Amino acid sequence: MLRSSSNCHSRSIKRCRRLISAPGSRIGLRAWVRSSVTSLLSLVMLSSCEIPTKLVVRGGNPPSFQLSGNGLLTSFRVRGPRKQRDAEGEDASMYWMIKRSDGQSGDTVSRIGTIVYGELPRGYRNIYPETGQVPQLEEGERYYVEVITADAEWASAYFTIEGGKAVQEP
Repeated sequence: MLRSSSNCHSRSIKRCRRLISAPGSRIGLRAWVRSSVTSLLSLVMLSSCEIPTKLVVRGGNPPSFQLSGNGLLTSFRVRGPRKQRDAEGEDASMYWMIKRSDGQSGDTVSRIGTIVYGELPRGYRNIYPETGQVPQLEEGERYYVEVITADAEWASAYFTIEGGKAVQEP
């Protein structure tokens, strides 16, 4: 014999009420509510956990940077061994730097997935170079890439170009 789903649902509710209010029952209404609320809060907290940013350098020249994690990409930077501009500190050797476009919230690194050196992801703008194309990466030189994120730990790595391939240092 088939029962309608609403009939089954109402029987389940009646069964729960009997269980909660039964004399001598160890499960009181307060304990049941407290347990349910605690479970719900645990689920919410687990679903909003930070997943650190991971970075894998691959490909040739230009290299590609495979990203994962749940942080919002705020800035992506590639520095090299040669001075690129008259500036103080690390900006002098910045080969490529991008940031979120004004008014854009940005995407999570997992949603972006892969960034290819010199190719601007949608919703981002070039900071360096100020004009023109990104500098060519040279064989045997050591480069440093940083993935700066909000709401999650960011990532960085050193890499070189060897035999036309990008090689990430361990």
